[in-house]
Amino acid sequence: MRGAGKSHWWNFLNSPEHLRYLDDSFPEARIAKSLDVSQGFGVGLDPAVAPSKDTLVSLLQRKHSARHIWQAVVAVHAEFPEPFPAGNATWRERVQWVRDNPENYDGILYGVGESLRRKGRKRLILFDALDRLADDWGGSDLLRARFFS
Repeated sequence: MRGAGKSHWWNFLNSPEHLRYLDDSFPEARIAKSLDVSQGFGVGLDPAVAPSKDTLVSLLQRKHSARHIWQAVVAVHAEFPEPFPAGNATWRERVQWVRDNPENYDGILYGVGESLRRKGRKRLILFDALDRLADDWGGSDLLRARFFS
């Protein structure tokens, strides 16, 4: 829904100063100082860490599922170690790896979560501008529906 304040929170949560304010002012919100925030999708992001709209369209045209695309985005931001293709890999290579290695993906994701838990850390991956995922509502709906399922 447009105008609900999502972009406001996107900007707010990406600001260390604002996170400190939230933590001090609203301790019941449990926005801890140990929170690591990154941007999984939005406008004007580095294409190495967030696929562009054109990249998303290309991946879908190559019959990659939206689920695998979003899992690859999570893997990048969760800082998956090898064998996940990070660094200079293309989004196509990353999504293909996720598709071909579901058990490895699950195991690495679990391990990353456990490592964060042991360190007392949390990872928040923010997504904004989901209405700009594609040029038409059909493509946009497909990506959004798979994003939230």
